[in-house]
Amino acid sequence: MKKTFSHISFEERKTIENGVKNCISFACIAKMINKSKSTISYEIKKNGGRDNYSAVAAHKRRDKTKSYSNAKTSMIQISFHQLTFEERQKIEYGLKTGCTYGEIGVLLNRAKATIEQEVRRNDGRNGYNAQKAQERRTEILNRVKLNSGKNKFNKDQHSIWERIKNVEKKLEIIESHLEIILDSREMKND
Repeated sequence: MKKTFSHISFEERKTIENGVKNCISFACIAKMINKSKSTISYEIKKNGGRDNYSAVAAHKRRDKTKSYSNAKTSMIQISFHQLTFEERQKIEYGLKTGCTYGEIGVLLNRAKATIEQEVRRNDGRNGYNAQKAQERRTEILNRVKLNSGKNKFNKDQHSIWERIKNVEKKLEIIESHLEIILDSREMKND
């Protein structure tokens, strides 16, 4: 029977990074993500070794060897709905901590271009303010509602609660991703 192979996903790289930080053996890490021990060993060796392994850096290196569209779609499932206030707060925080548009995009499951456009529309990299950006967006939506004659933006309560739950889940994921990025930057600075 022919073996099938698959690339290591970003989530699997995060598992490897956590395993390395907690001194877990390559064999145990391999079992956790259903890969061979040699795959884990090779992945860690080619991406800085046990002491310097970073999931973000490893995935960026992989992206450089792939075409842009394939790398981005394998890394995240990009979201195509309006930015929420919480996402705008994460953008603001990411900009203040020196993250690139691409890093912020990965954390929010958004395209880099979406982040760039949001920042450009709202006073640029140094002047971006989540509260002002949200107020501008709300103002635009209200203008559209008044001009349309129909209230297209009303959702039933069930749908709204489902969206709130999804945002809360995404925020937890984003916070953990942001911690990984900040930790890896601190390690590089040390």
